[in-house]
Amino acid sequence: MLAWNGLVAIHTIDKLNEEARAQVLFKAGFVCAGNCIDAEKADQVPLANYLISLALAGESIYPILAWSPAKWFWLVDPFGANARLRAHLDKVMEHVIHDLWSKHGVHLQ
Repeated sequence: MLAWNGLVAIHTIDKLNEEARAQVLFKAGFVCAGNCIDAEKADQVPLANYLISLALAGESIYPILAWSPAKWFWLVDPFGANARLRAHLDKVMEHVIHDLWSKHGVHLQ
């Protein structure tokens, strides 16, 4: 769910206007800074992207997908999920990208 939220958050934020995007990124950046998360570090990118999904949810912005509506997933332990994701990142991302295309019509590269 961490990977799904993160990928969909990046896709969704690209669809927003500049003002909305700036507001969401400011909130996500604030939460990242408060939790010592550096989005420039490869092992923390999925967690930082998940926090973007929380900022989007906080602004009442649902995932923008092509075929079907969706909601954001809430994770009880996103830090633990991020640690576990690193062990299987390629496999999980491949699966999530396939699901987003087959179930929601979102093509990611």
